[in-house]
Amino acid sequence: MAIGNGTTAIRTHVDIDFTVGLVGIEALRALREQLQGAITLQLVALPHGDLVSSRRFLRLFRRAIELSDLIGGIPRPGDRKSLDRLFDLAREFDRDLDLHVDETDAPTPLAIRDVARKTMKVGFEGRVTVGHLCALSSLPPRGAQEMIARIRDAGINVITLPSTNLHLQGRADARSPRRGITRVKEMLAAGIPVAYASDNIRDGFNPFGNADMMEVGLLLAHGAQMGTPNELLTVLDMGTETAGRIFYRRQHYGLRAGHEADLVVLDTKDLGDAIVCRPTRRWVFKGGKLVARTSARTELFL
Repeated sequence: MAIGNGTTAIRTHVDIDFTVGLVGIEALRALREQLQGAITLQLVALPHGDLVSSRRFLRLFRRAIELSDLIGGIPRPGDRKSLDRLFDLAREFDRDLDLHVDETDAPTPLAIRDVARKTMKVGFEGRVTVGHLCALSSLPPRGAQEMIARIRDAGINVITLPSTNLHLQGRADARSPRRGITRVKEMLAAGIPVAYASDNIRDGFNPFGNADMMEVGLLLAHGAQMGTPNELLTVLDMGTETAGRIFYRRQHYGLRAGHEADLVVLDTKDLGDAIVCRPTRRWVFKGGKLVARTSARTELFL
């Protein structure tokens, strides 16, 4: 589904615990080898729960990090010991961090405050990505702007997950349920790199999803109320150039001479239509090689 829908790169968080051990990592490494040349898979070793604070778990987790591309985690507010360990491991193995942060409706306390502080303390600016940040939308405007400034100053990348967040958040709100999507427009205005992704696809957390980033972009445009022509172009940029720069850690990414030829040809002449209409992905290229082709035909009988 991903390749056919024009998704040429996936960063996936792989649970690591005493039950599954390294099975997930090993399976995905085999899959990555099998699909080499058609799609890029990045593996994030994700310690389940608060196991990262366990010395017994550390031996298993170190092996998982060796087999992965990034280090994941789910930092909890106030748990600085576990957060310190994640950063220590990131520095030891020279791995970037991709963390699940503040996936909750509760406005306080916030883990992102500790993440931003630690990022700047150890000089890890530009090497930390956080997903969700749902709680940021529950903060009053002044508090939210203060936190956004901290995220910007720490050079943190932000990934919003509109499908899962719209589906899961705000369920306890009796009146005016919150959307669950983080403050996307405010962070973009502050100059923070913000991209979007699917998070879960048809699993226990989210029964929806087609590995289609154009679909996710449309969901974001609805949920974040980004419907003007310029905002729709911004949404398109978030799912292409911004996502590419975060994924590959490159300053320059996109459709330019000399760049890697990962590209999708859409059946439209209007960039705004790319989000609103989700046109057919006519051709999908990976590294200059055609990896998928789709055709659609509609007949009208008037």
